[in-house]
Amino acid sequence: MSFVCLVGCERVELPSSTVSSQDEEEKENDGEGDECDDELLFDTLWGYWYSIDVESGLVMDSLEYDSAQSVVRSGKGSYEEPFTVYAFTGGIVYRSLLEGDVSSIYDIWTTGYIVGYISGRSISKTIFGTGNVATNIVLADSPDESDYRRCIPVQLSSSSSFSAVRDAINLRENPDMLGRKVLIFGTATQYMRYFGMKDVKYYDCL
Repeated sequence: MSFVCLVGCERVELPSSTVSSQDEEEKENDGEGDECDDELLFDTLWGYWYSIDVESGLVMDSLEYDSAQSVVRSGKGSYEEPFTVYAFTGGIVYRSLLEGDVSSIYDIWTTGYIVGYISGRSISKTIFGTGNVATNIVLADSPDESDYRRCIPVQLSSSSSFSAVRDAINLRENPDMLGRKVLIFGTATQYMRYFGMKDVKYYDCL
């Protein structure tokens, strides 16, 4: 199966198989917006859609979860039905990574509006707007979102396999991307003390 996406606003065919996401980490430091070298305590006080037990990190009860609409609101991770930000903040991705036996979900499509970037080491340091950071962006299900708890972080790596995406959609060099809806292809895993996307190799402007 091959995907079609926009890279630099030109439509290209993607290969049927993807390169392993075991690429080297960031080689440069932009001064902010990068993860610490030391492992940070995972932010269990998350899950906008859930009540989380602080000690165990387990989901205690649902706050605003509509099971009948969960698939529609969360997506399936394909190009045609990508995961939404809701999938990470309370839907299927959130539950799979927090409660499941997997630490990463590889080769998936996720969609959202670019609403800002992170200036610091945690998604709680989200800046809603443009700025002098190229290492990450923040996605939301609404272009007007202003609550970081309803957002997910996306790493924009400078390594060779992923630099084309970074060059095209980071807000430092591309302030016009603020508010744009995009599709991104990569790995769902822990990032910026929460669940987000890393090893993003392809994107599509919607």
